[in-house]
Amino acid sequence: MEIYIANTRTLTDEQVISEKYRLLSRERSMQIQKLQKSEDRKRSAGAGLLLEYGLRRRGYTLHENVPDKRTVHIEKGSYGKPYLADVQGVYFNLSHSGDYVAAVFALQEAGIDVERIRTARLPVARRFFTKEEYECLDAIRLEYGEGDRLDAAFAGLWTRKESYIKAVGEGMHLPLTDFCALSDEVTSEHGTYRFQTWVLAEEYALSVCAKGSIQAEPVYVDLMKMI
Repeated sequence: MEIYIANTRTLTDEQVISEKYRLLSRERSMQIQKLQKSEDRKRSAGAGLLLEYGLRRRGYTLHENVPDKRTVHIEKGSYGKPYLADVQGVYFNLSHSGDYVAAVFALQEAGIDVERIRTARLPVARRFFTKEEYECLDAIRLEYGEGDRLDAAFAGLWTRKESYIKAVGEGMHLPLTDFCALSDEVTSEHGTYRFQTWVLAEEYALSVCAKGSIQAEPVYVDLMKMI
């Protein structure tokens, strides 16, 4: 497994960004052109660059006629999760939030989620989290009050739950109340999945969920030097 993190603030010069677009798939380039905000374009471009970077490290590419690389195509499952068609043993997932984009590549199903740490929203947790998860957050509030510790706990739990629904491929079709992400392991009809969570610099939470063990740490990638 490999986990990549990149900061999109390096994509500041529009001319340089446009030069990097040649590394993006045609579909993603067309999507980016429709985005109105510069920050949204940078996040989408950054995610696409991480995807191509990870693919090339494994001998693949989304482009034609790249030396020593096999051209592959992305399709989507019944709930919209992207996957590589006609490729065995290469699973990937992407996420972005604020100034960060993230990607995970694994031998089995995996999901990743990165989120900026913001003020904890306990009413949201009461509605969308399990009873045990809400009580855990409320206990942190009672012991430490509202603030950084509670905010980080909420963001970490949120990213774990998001990474799980992405890993199993059901997205928001799977209610967040159907599983508890407090433990580092969850077993359901989808099988056994494991979590790992990190707090990144500049107050971002990152979680990965995958079948099998997660024996990897996030690697920071410079988007301007990666390929």
